[in-house]
Amino acid sequence: MSTRNLLKVKKELTKSIPRFGLAIGLMSGVFQLVMCLLHKLKRKHNKLLNWLKRPIAYLIAGLLSGLPMALIMIPKEQNIMKLFFFPLASRCVVDKLLERGYLPTMQRHGDILGYAIVAGVIGAV
Repeated sequence: MSTRNLLKVKKELTKSIPRFGLAIGLMSGVFQLVMCLLHKLKRKHNKLLNWLKRPIAYLIAGLLSGLPMALIMIPKEQNIMKLFFFPLASRCVVDKLLERGYLPTMQRHGDILGYAIVAGVIGAV
């Protein structure tokens, strides 16, 4: 590897690593800020915001906390984040569906089947 290529890699890494960390920090910060603001608004205006239950507040905060990922990260970094979050999110959805009885439980090899389905979906995207 030539010196020119090493300098190019170093230059790219010095830009993308802080941007990636900033996006992750902003995602967490925006989520906490929105949850705090919604809690304060609901406490102050209880009659107006009576419809705002905790799952709806989580949904609103989650949607808004994804904005830093869309605005700051480049597509390569977004793909890395998809690889991190998609298996976790799909596991949460499957656990909720199993808990409520919408999916049947598979005692033998159910985890392998779930992993294969998630890997297939990630590979297709």
